[in-house]
Amino acid sequence: MRWRAAAPLLLALPLLVAAPAAAQDTAPPKPVTVEGEVRVLSDYRARGISRSDNQPSAQLSVLVTHNASGIYGGVLASRVAGFGGSGGAPVEMQLYAGIRRPLAQGTVDAGLTWYLYPGGGGRSDFVELTGSYANTIGPLTVTAGLAYAPRQRSLGNFAGTPASRGQRRDALYVYTDAEFGVPGRPLSLLGHVGHARGSAGLGPNGFSLTPTGAYWDWSLGARFTRRRLSLTVLYVDTDITRAEITPRLPAFSEGGRGPALSGATGTVTLGWRF
Repeated sequence: MRWRAAAPLLLALPLLVAAPAAAQDTAPPKPVTVEGEVRVLSDYRARGISRSDNQPSAQLSVLVTHNASGIYGGVLASRVAGFGGSGGAPVEMQLYAGIRRPLAQGTVDAGLTWYLYPGGGGRSDFVELTGSYANTIGPLTVTAGLAYAPRQRSLGNFAGTPASRGQRRDALYVYTDAEFGVPGRPLSLLGHVGHARGSAGLGPNGFSLTPTGAYWDWSLGARFTRRRLSLTVLYVDTDITRAEITPRLPAFSEGGRGPALSGATGTVTLGWRF
């Protein structure tokens, strides 16, 4: 009984003695963190649809975070080609900012993303409001989120007639992501499901955020991480069919390209953080 009573004091004594030294040895946390990554992709799939015309792509991202407040901002540049809303531009730029804060047992994130296509059609650019909530239980992290694009000309259904010009439409995307980190291994299992709703058909400059008006997408895969390198392998698919897409997007579906750009595929992404 005496040993049990004295044990907490004996255990605390080394900590009290070492506390001043530990305070001197531990560097204060950085007020601002800058992170970047370069990625090479076998196919740039955004919400299940290829924005690189089923061709390889490359990405560069930079993220700046103010650690005390949770405010962040960044840029993501991706190579795009063919159909996908680029308006003829070879690059898609995402400028984003937001705030991330702890809430209950998880993290809430609210932000804004501006999609730009330098050198392409001006009406291809659009803005989205984003929000998500992530919760971690052991090795499993589950995230639920949404992206809402308010009414904009670039999201309108442009049928080539005077009545359709200047149309403004909105779009909504909701999703759930799951990531399971395998204990003791640099491996994570990934799952995703999302639903998009918006204007069907082509918008100005061949843009379409939701080519059939409403569709589901999903993916399953794994990510292997070693130091600054990461390798991600995914199976990606949507429920868009040839019968749905051909009447709305004849140019997109020429030669069966429509279903190919939104159909099942496997993707490989190699990333390097700096």
